[in-house]
Amino acid sequence: MNLQENILRIKEVMGIKEVIEKLPQDSYVQMNVKNFNKFKKELTDILKPYLDNSNGNFVNFKNSIIKKEDKFNPVLQDYIPKDNIFLNNAISGGNKVLVKTLYDIFKNYFKPEEKNTKEKNSCSSNINIDTVKLLGPITSKSENDLRNRWITGVGAKLYRVVLPEECYSQLNPEERAALFVTFEPNENRIHFPMGVPDKLRSVGLGKIIYLKTIEKVGYITSSLGSSPAVKMMYEDFLTNPEYKDKLLGLILQKNLLLIDKNTSLNIPQIFREFVKNKFTEQKYVEASEDLKSILGDEYTNWYNSLGDRNIDDLIEKNKDLEPSPQDTVIDVRDGKIYTLGYENIFDRGKPTEKTVIWLSGDKYKDKYIDVSEKSNLRVISRPNN
Repeated sequence: MNLQENILRIKEVMGIKEVIEKLPQDSYVQMNVKNFNKFKKELTDILKPYLDNSNGNFVNFKNSIIKKEDKFNPVLQDYIPKDNIFLNNAISGGNKVLVKTLYDIFKNYFKPEEKNTKEKNSCSSNINIDTVKLLGPITSKSENDLRNRWITGVGAKLYRVVLPEECYSQLNPEERAALFVTFEPNENRIHFPMGVPDKLRSVGLGKIIYLKTIEKVGYITSSLGSSPAVKMMYEDFLTNPEYKDKLLGLILQKNLLLIDKNTSLNIPQIFREFVKNKFTEQKYVEASEDLKSILGDEYTNWYNSLGDRNIDDLIEKNKDLEPSPQDTVIDVRDGKIYTLGYENIFDRGKPTEKTVIWLSGDKYKDKYIDVSEKSNLRVISRPNN
């Protein structure tokens, strides 16, 4: 597939009808597809005085930009411009995303010769789905057996990721221990909590781990709201001809299902369990043609039923439910639909009186509201309800 074909495929997946310039300037597509290089360059230009004054020390640079490292709402120094869309986009991902972005800018500014890590990293020559191994699973027998790995519930699973020696040798013991994926007890809902180690980025490792996991367990499901990069990877799995003979896929408004095409599992049953009690509108649904063919009328009838849903009816149906994590909710103030992520009392790990609710949005623009604003949320769908 040549570059132009890839561009056309991405435009079709992202719903870009004509020219991308017609999209809002702060949209996900503008910031992360058309303007990805501009995004980094613009931030570098804005922050250049602080890069120059850092004496090549990242901590100095970071502290000159960030006034308070709040997990969800980092606060910039008073003298940093607050009205720049590129800077606001970096902040919107929370402290972890902001610090990572600053580090990427810092590293490229002072060490441009290291940009092409894929060519220089010896790991890239021997990293593929056959050389990556999954060990496990370790299965939780009680609610909190795997809590220290950020997964709870009886039946939750953990698989350790084992890499070829030329990749493994680049990691310290802590980085090796952080290479694992977890599954919630229901629906094979996957999490890759620590992600790919910085030393092994740009070698395609993340995509290979996901493909290996699907091959191992037969299918995975996931939320779409947490990471734009992961969302783009999932859409690539679903639409790239390279994976046509390997994967079956279905994207909903908030969730995704990927099935190993050669699995011996019951595919119609997986589909039924996945779509049950999940809210989506027809315009958000993307399904691989082979999956539609396997499901036949079952898929057609389910898809057609989505056009009959009315938001007011769903609110009325669920009016007695208190909004809880994983619910699909609507904020009555702006009419926007979110997934309620969690409620948290935090201040860098220390309990405070501040309680924040994380709402994951369709357009990759999450927002955080105070618990006092929870009364503005209405449940329109609850998994397994």
